[in-house]
Amino acid sequence: HCLGDKYSLIIGSLTYAIYTASQVLPVLRSEHPDNKTLHDLYGFMYGLILFTAALNGWGASILWVAQGKYMSECCSDQNEGLFYSIFWIFNMGSLIVGNLMAAFVVQKIDLSMFYYIMTFINFSAYSGSSYFPSPNRYRTNHKKKFRLK
Repeated sequence: HCLGDKYSLIIGSLTYAIYTASQVLPVLRSEHPDNKTLHDLYGFMYGLILFTAALNGWGASILWVAQGKYMSECCSDQNEGLFYSIFWIFNMGSLIVGNLMAAFVVQKIDLSMFYYIMTFINFSAYSGSSYFPSPNRYRTNHKKKFRLK
């Protein structure tokens, strides 16, 4: 609550990008098994993955809460369904595109290049979220009234 929706979205998306970037070192280690430096960094990589996974879990929690609040403040009661539908179309569409990339692109390029591409996409999304406008507060009454019979 103290960061606000916009900055919570930015920080949450940054943790996803950091977690994806942390996967590059283990992939490089598996691609270059004869590299002594990468082999010696196993403990560091293991700790880095665990730390960034925990950081990503924390970031995901603030990201999803901020996303819900941000979207509810951007829409009115009349267009609320449209806003959430568009969000879910992009969310589910990203799963389809990501799986297709994994199925077809990974076969053609090195796995490390795939992680570089995914890291670039994540940092681009992080950068893009910093340009989100502050939502207009269309809703006048956030509390729904329930009648007991």
